[in-house]
Amino acid sequence: MCSSDLDQPFYYSLASQFPIADRYFCSLLGQTFPNRRYLMAATSLGMIDDTFPLGYPANGTLFDALDKNHISWRNYYATTPSTLLFPQLYFDNFGSKVVPIGQFFTDAKEGRLPGFSIIDPDYGTHSEEDPQNIAVGEAFAAEVVRAVMHGREWETTLLIWTYDEHGGYYDHVPPPKAIPPDDIPPAA
Repeated sequence: MCSSDLDQPFYYSLASQFPIADRYFCSLLGQTFPNRRYLMAATSLGMIDDTFPLGYPANGTLFDALDKNHISWRNYYATTPSTLLFPQLYFDNFGSKVVPIGQFFTDAKEGRLPGFSIIDPDYGTHSEEDPQNIAVGEAFAAEVVRAVMHGREWETTLLIWTYDEHGGYYDHVPPPKAIPPDDIPPAA
């Protein structure tokens, strides 16, 4: 056995059984919030730090596109939902599409997952960022993956596990040059 399968047995087993993307890079070489905004809206509204935006994306968010196309979605969260990074999106959907993590496990078990889900862990303990115990985050990942795999919809589910800096600590090659997604300059 190599040290990887001893140090991170669940992730090692996933990488042994499923495809992985090892050339996946963050949208912005910056903090968490701007990268999550890119994930949800293909823009950070020019923000490069962990502050709240002053506006809403002109082209909307991924969730707006899902709504427009009548595709169901939910943001399941343990402590802080990603949709809160766009307060209007969060407040418009809190309680119906922005729901506590326990609902995810119920929905997965009962075969009622929406067409798209985003799952937010307890970022204080499960995000695997230094100095957190990576094994705790790995255990949360295992709980989520097992819920999906043992749920009624497993055979028709695409599960993508990502981090908000899209590669974070394990990037091992230089990222390609990014194409500016919009004409909003970064904040000073």
